[in-house]
Amino acid sequence: EGLAFGLDGATGAPLWQSAVGLSAPFAPLPIPGGEPAALLVDSRDGEVDELLRVDGRTGRLVWRQSLDERVADPPLILGNHVIQPLPSGKLSWIDLASGARQGTLELGRPLSRTPRADESGQFLYQLADEANLFVIRRDPPSCQAVVYLGQDAGSVPCPPARVGRFLIVPRNTMTGDGLWSVFVLDEDGARPRPAQTIPIEGWTWDSPPSMGSVIWSLGDRGGITAMSLGAYDAKEPLKPIASLTPSAERVGPTYGLPRTERECWVASARSGRLDLNPDRREITVPWTTMLPS
Repeated sequence: EGLAFGLDGATGAPLWQSAVGLSAPFAPLPIPGGEPAALLVDSRDGEVDELLRVDGRTGRLVWRQSLDERVADPPLILGNHVIQPLPSGKLSWIDLASGARQGTLELGRPLSRTPRADESGQFLYQLADEANLFVIRRDPPSCQAVVYLGQDAGSVPCPPARVGRFLIVPRNTMTGDGLWSVFVLDEDGARPRPAQTIPIEGWTWDSPPSMGSVIWSLGDRGGITAMSLGAYDAKEPLKPIASLTPSAERVGPTYGLPRTERECWVASARSGRLDLNPDRREITVPWTTMLPS
């Protein structure tokens, strides 16, 4: 009914609720570190969205900032900045403490998904909705490079995954399957080098989860592959360890949470636990549950 809720993490009891409208594009986004706080988007205006910071315990409004248009994706919280991608082709810098608008970088192409940052926070990697990947210098905000990726409009389902110097961009195709475009970032993060293209069975819906040297591909037809992250200079740095064969039918959006390098929990219409045995190159499923349709 257009409400965002804050829940007690220990008991699940509701602590507060805030009206954000039926078109709010994402759930409350926790702000890491310090006192509990979250970012919300209020979509009730109908023409432009507003970004809100609220107290995590009470829901009290801390600040409110107009975004000048409707948004589709959560911002990136990086240090003292909130970096909000705008579909029109702009990145907006907002002060995390005060909500003051600090600047806007115009990229000239519609943007898609939340940007990712390199390990040092000096560079951002922002996908266009179509064709390109932008490398953005954070301070001062400027476009460092444009990489041609060739993605179709609407084909990017999620933000890229960054693991060490690997940047992995999933995209879905009209055939019902997908691709991972794997890049290796140079030492300072300024330049991504194309390293590998990996076909994926089924569609990807969320950034590939990883733990240690293992990253998981979770397709929406139940096809699952655990891959090892190898050397940055290898010809094919990502190699499959073990897989589960996909079915013909889709089970819907699938999300993963690795607990260790050898254990991943999966949420979908077929939620369950996956155990990886790299020595035997197999994935076993100790338990699974089917949700009612």
